[in-house]
Amino acid sequence: MIKHGLAKHPLYTVWNGMKSRCYSITHKGYKNYGGRGITICDEWVMNFNSFYEWAIKNGWQKGLQVDRINNDLGYTPFNCRIVTKTENNNNRRTTIHITYNKKVKLLTEWAKELNLDYSNLRKKIVDTKLPPEVAFNVCKIRKGELFELNGDLKTLTDWCKEYNTNLKRVWNRIYIKKWSLEDALSKPIYTHLTQKK
Repeated sequence: MIKHGLAKHPLYTVWNGMKSRCYSITHKGYKNYGGRGITICDEWVMNFNSFYEWAIKNGWQKGLQVDRINNDLGYTPFNCRIVTKTENNNNRRTTIHITYNKKVKLLTEWAKELNLDYSNLRKKIVDTKLPPEVAFNVCKIRKGELFELNGDLKTLTDWCKEYNTNLKRVWNRIYIKKWSLEDALSKPIYTHLTQKK
C-alpha cells in the first residue's frame, strides 16, 4: 500500500526504475544491474513507503539521486546514499581514476586541467593501454603543443619536418628517454657494427 499522494512523487519513479533495472529482463539497463546479480533488499522491493522514508531521512530532495556505494552490491539502506548527479557519475564502474604526479583524479578532470580532448585521451589510456604520463604527452602533441628551440616555437611535427627526422623517434627520445629537444632532433641513429679483431 502506498501512502496517499506518493504515487506521483519523483521518488516513486526512482523506485520503479530501480525495480525495472534489477528485475525486468527487457529493460535496457538490465544487463548492468539484474544481469550482474544486483537486487533490491526485501525492505524496499515490495514497500515503496519504506524506501521513501529512508530517502527523505537521508536528505533526498529534488535534483539529488540515489547511489550505490559499492557498485557490485545491491540496493539496501546500508549500500545506498543520496548524492548529486556529478557524484553519482563519478561512482560508475566505467569511471576512470588516474594517478599522475602523486595525485588521483578522474580522467575527465585531468583532461579539463591539461586542456586535452577527453575522447582522445580515453582511447590512449583505455584502448592503447598507454601509461598516463605518456598518453598526456601524446595528446598534447596532437593538440599542437609548441616546443621551443633557439628562441623559436613550433609543434613537434614542424620541428621534425625541418630537421627531416622521424616524429615517432623524436617523441620516444623526448618522453621515454628524456632527451632534450635539440638532442632528440639532431643526434644520429647509431648502428651496431661488428668490429673485426
